[in-house]
Amino acid sequence: MRVLTCFLVIVLSLSCTEPKADNKSVVSSNPYLIGTWSGEGKFLNIDFNKEIGVIPIQMEIKDNYEISGTIGDSELVNTSIAEVSYGFEIRGELSSKIKATSKITKDHLIILLVLPEEGREKVQMSTANFHLKSNYTFDFDMRVGGVNLMKN
Repeated sequence: MRVLTCFLVIVLSLSCTEPKADNKSVVSSNPYLIGTWSGEGKFLNIDFNKEIGVIPIQMEIKDNYEISGTIGDSELVNTSIAEVSYGFEIRGELSSKIKATSKITKDHLIILLVLPEEGREKVQMSTANFHLKSNYTFDFDMRVGGVNLMKN
């Protein structure tokens, strides 16, 4: 449990920094990212997870360097990808609520795509974290979740 807590603290602190994003250079340097990554996410907060339930997440990274995606009922717009120490960070703004009946007003999503340093070109799955936030920097009330993203 202590290791998980330390890992989450590190990931949260790293997500508060703004990495430089250039989709073309990141994707062209890492072509194994191209494809559709999908899975079902769960939020760490038990009460919030009960309210929202399992949430489908899909990210598509195209060979023309465009990135699109969905989380629940919402589409991602203004997306970007950046290389970071643990893998890649995908950012996007939400077009609507992730669940139409939810009261939550968070409108930014960060997906932390965790990949091994070696053998990345053969990876077909990422144990990813995602943050539902009000902005890309610090959001004390952000909603954190986990998802296994499979590459199709």
